Amino acid sequence: LYYSTFYFFVLMNEKTSIENLLFSRYCKGENEALGDFFIQEWDKLVFSAYSIVKDKEVAADLLAKVLERLLNIEVSERAEKFENSFTYYKNTIYCILRNLCLDYIKVEANRKEILMERFHLNGTTVKNGVEEIFVFDAFKNCMTELGMQQHKILTLHLEGYKNDEIATKLNISYNTVRNTLTTTRAKLKKLWQHFF
Repeated sequence: LYYSTFYFFVLMNEKTSIENLLFSRYCKGENEALGDFFIQEWDKLVFSAYSIVKDKEVAADLLAKVLERLLNIEVSERAEKFENSFTYYKNTIYCILRNLCLDYIKVEANRKEILMERFHLNGTTVKNGVEEIFVFDAFKNCMTELGMQQHKILTLHLEGYKNDEIATKLNISYNTVRNTLTTTRAKLKKLWQHFF
């Protein structure tokens, strides 16, 4: 028992030393160290995100956003931002990931709410949860028929952005956004009628 406990502590100290080394390299500007850390923690991070969003692909996408955010931190700010502490760094990664997952859930809920409001305004009624899922999936299928710009603009609109905010975000004019939304709605209406 003594040897197994001793061996466990040796392994834990070795892992902590490796993690601290990776953190130190990341703070010095070696972005590969961040990649090494993510490879080491990937399964735990994906599971953490999956437990919130319930979709493995979305969890991996959100994790990629965390990685991107960490890579975009200026080298001169890295150590200070994480208070020269690997534990703080690791906890921050999990916190950013959790917040992205919660944001994703809010956006999806907002999309569904806006979508359901639109169906009610068009006279379409949804009687139960199964029907709601069916309608939502049918709408997603209709959206695949849109052009890339139409899809981007409609997605931002469904997320609750105003036309001027969409224009700024996509670096296009307000009128382009307004016109694209009008044509997109007409196209979706035709697709929806065809679908049903």
